[in-house]
Amino acid sequence: MKKIIYLSATLIYISFASCTKDVAFLNEKGPYNSLADFYSENEIPMQVYTFDNSIGGTFSAQPYWYVIIPPNAFVTQTNQPVTDNVTIEFKYVYQKSEMLFAQMPTTTTTGILQSGGEFYLKASVNNSPVILAPGKKI
Repeated sequence: MKKIIYLSATLIYISFASCTKDVAFLNEKGPYNSLADFYSENEIPMQVYTFDNSIGGTFSAQPYWYVIIPPNAFVTQTNQPVTDNVTIEFKYVYQKSEMLFAQMPTTTTTGILQSGGEFYLKASVNNSPVILAPGKKI
């Protein structure tokens, strides 16, 4: 009798365990065609700010960043003063999931790197890169 109860319980367990829902990784357009498509659909958005270089500016990239750019912070790559508006492209990566989507794993040759986050900042004038002026800090 014990064998019949044990066998019945096992069969019931197997039948419930095998009734799991299939999980498909779908976006609104259907399945991803490649890993590149997956990253493209889930990437961290770039934030774009524009300001007058002679005045400087500030921006808040919530919830973690408040950026202060002093007046005349940028010069051309030949060290000439910038007189036009500067465009800043800014992206921050803080959470583990954001690091995955940004393809920035926190690993080194010796193991896992503990990270407090990372950011990307690119400054340009009329689509030409500019650099931080000597002695200036952001």
